[in-house]
Amino acid sequence: MCKVVFIATIRYCVVTTEEMAEGANHEYIFREFRKLKKLKAIIERFVEMLAPTKKYTFWIYNPVSLFFGVQRARVANWGTVDKGLLDAYNEVSPLTVLVSIWKNLQGREPEIGDAERLESVLFAVLDEFNIQVDARKTVLTATLEGSKEHFHIRPKSGDGDKVTRVPSEWFFKKCSMSTVRTNVKMTPETTPFLPDDLQIAEFENCFHSATDDLAIRESVAKIGKIMKKFSDARMELRREHDENIEFNIDLDAAISKFETDNLPEDHINGHEIKTNGGLCLYYDKMFWGRSRTFVNNTIEIIRQAKETILFTLFERILPSAGAAFKPDWGSSEPTEKGVLKLAKKRPPGVNPIIITLDSDDEDNGEPSNKRPKQDHDKTDGESND
Repeated sequence: MCKVVFIATIRYCVVTTEEMAEGANHEYIFREFRKLKKLKAIIERFVEMLAPTKKYTFWIYNPVSLFFGVQRARVANWGTVDKGLLDAYNEVSPLTVLVSIWKNLQGREPEIGDAERLESVLFAVLDEFNIQVDARKTVLTATLEGSKEHFHIRPKSGDGDKVTRVPSEWFFKKCSMSTVRTNVKMTPETTPFLPDDLQIAEFENCFHSATDDLAIRESVAKIGKIMKKFSDARMELRREHDENIEFNIDLDAAISKFETDNLPEDHINGHEIKTNGGLCLYYDKMFWGRSRTFVNNTIEIIRQAKETILFTLFERILPSAGAAFKPDWGSSEPTEKGVLKLAKKRPPGVNPIIITLDSDDEDNGEPSNKRPKQDHDKTDGESND
């Protein structure tokens, strides 16, 4: 079995293919994720334009089903949490699914692997189905290149679609980031906030200047301030457009209070209030190692908001492992760093339910017993968008 792991940011999809008999048509099977069926027409058109020489059966998996097998992540009677391919507004990311299929076919038919051709086909399909991807150029570039050594930063005005690459290897040795989602339904941004050229240049400089230990420490602090500045500017823009941001304001106040009240070792380097009922946390590398403390502290931050929180979903943000990384099932990198936790808000007198895929399961290089093993006669492709 050849397992191609491809991780770009925090979303990913798993696609398995099997060659069909001559004369058959392509077949698409959606496993454990009904929302993917809405993408069937897009997927069929994409495969048609890639023009593989053989016919295949495609199995497209929901990542949550891989983590928990047939046991979907459930919290008492509050329903099911589907995560992996879903964006901030609970919709499937077509970019993630299509790139996963491309990576899979590339392993079987190398001539399909041309990135420039993929880009033209991909954007043609998305345009045909009227899917807006103007702000996705940076994510697509990071996904295709799959570098662990560089961040991909959106273009400045006047630079066209030029994506800037900055060295990031030091960042993932010193720092970690996580997203925290809740059940709170956020109103979509009517005017999405994008960073201005000054913010982009400031962010780039943090990485280019991190050449020694002192400069790295300074860059770590600056990145945290940039995140907070970006978050504040976005909230102000939403406030000007009379959007409902009460939960955003509560979260911002709660995390600021937490940072003020707690000891330095529990300090978070920076945070950004997200538009999906949660936040992005940026902290020292060792902070995540105390995962129980991290989870409890973060839940406490969330609970200080006035909104009633039924569950909290934690996700680790990972750098891309690249298309060339081909581990056996159960290899410790990069999945050893992935921790998925789900917690129900504690009603009076009731302990919270926590379902977890912990990094400790992967440290010894053995497959986690929480995951189903794949058939060894199939080729897998993963992509994280």
